[in-house]
Amino acid sequence: MKKLFSGFLILSSLWFWVALELAAKAKPKTGVLDRNTFTDSAFGYRTSFPLLWKSKVKEEPSLVRLSLEKNDVQINPRFSLERSNAGTRPRFLILADTTSLILDDFVKLLFGDRPWKRRGEYLKVLDWRPLDVELDRRRITVAGQPGMQLSFARDMSAYFAQSREVTSGMEFRAQVVTAFKSGDRVFVAVLFSSKFFSESNFKDVMPVFTDWKFLEENEAVEVNPREN
Repeated sequence: MKKLFSGFLILSSLWFWVALELAAKAKPKTGVLDRNTFTDSAFGYRTSFPLLWKSKVKEEPSLVRLSLEKNDVQINPRFSLERSNAGTRPRFLILADTTSLILDDFVKLLFGDRPWKRRGEYLKVLDWRPLDVELDRRRITVAGQPGMQLSFARDMSAYFAQSREVTSGMEFRAQVVTAFKSGDRVFVAVLFSSKFFSESNFKDVMPVFTDWKFLEENEAVEVNPREN
């Protein structure tokens, strides 16, 4: 009888863990990956990205819709071993949200000093600090929609191991932030890269913007607006 009861407990435990695993797999994702194409039906767009960048979708609900990380890159040997990934491996994130704000006001709240209840969530993802130096700000167009692009630099020299070799730009991390709107939906893309390689890395991810396509209404899923 004891053996039978023990077997029942083991079988019940197995079914419990299988059910948990199936439930985890059933969680909705932020989009669908097909080779180097990403489709986000919830926010109504499709785009492509470089094949040499590792892609990953998130579990809903998520401000970050897609994350990319460059594979064929060497870690800068000037960084200390303890902080070998600090600012050296190029990453690219796509964020999507809803807001009633016009784009200029959204950007002012994002990188300004006025209180905003959602700012902490954004800045945690964007890893932006008030001391980051703004390098450039320009108007752009993505898929026919007006946008704004800002670039920042952060001095990362404190993260380097001692070295006699000094290459200008290698000690700075760059952020290139691109924001644009379509209706009440706002999209923010951010590239993290060493400043020295930021131009070439941005060329890598240009297909995200040039191939960006907004889906027809019957292809998109309704998103409940958030109050920003």
